Amino acid sequence: RTLLDEKASDPALRSGAGRTWLELGRIYTMLGDPRAQRAFESAVALLEDVPADHLTDPNWLLPLTDAHHDLAYFLLSFSEASPPESSAREAIRLATQVARLVPDESVNRLKVARCWNLLGLLLQDGDFEASRKAHQAALTITEQLVAEFPEDTRYRGELSRACLGLGVRLCVMGREKEGEQLLRRAELDHHAVG
Repeated sequence: RTLLDEKASDPALRSGAGRTWLELGRIYTMLGDPRAQRAFESAVALLEDVPADHLTDPNWLLPLTDAHHDLAYFLLSFSEASPPESSAREAIRLATQVARLVPDESVNRLKVARCWNLLGLLLQDGDFEASRKAHQAALTITEQLVAEFPEDTRYRGELSRACLGLGVRLCVMGREKEGEQLLRRAELDHHAVG
């Protein structure tokens, strides 16, 4: 038995352990180490098991959002296994919930856009229309953020990624003119970021 087994009912301990697994997964991802998958899955398992009164606390929801997002990203980038669309969709749901709970923090809307962009990438080889809609959702959010915060390069960088993802999807779907416009816009936004 481990300390975590003995203290499994302690939400703070579970949250701390989940956050530790999340950070370990990120380190493994940087190294391209397949152990990242297990680390992210452990983070999700620990962070999902929270008391009901914590389900509206962004401090509890953000690490869980990141764990779902990072698991899907790792599998998309480094694994031959099919990335779990469910993890990306859960990340979108959680990030959207946090953005609603804390509407004054624009970085939470950025997280929602990143999750939509990830889902668009996950769906790129199968459901082109769903992939297009996901990138369109990211584009809409990032356009709003850039309009509100034109000097913040994080928002412009994510806008560039949304334009790139949507532009490629449109080209693949036979809508070359629209796609090429977005690809040019992605390049301009990318250069504006520096």
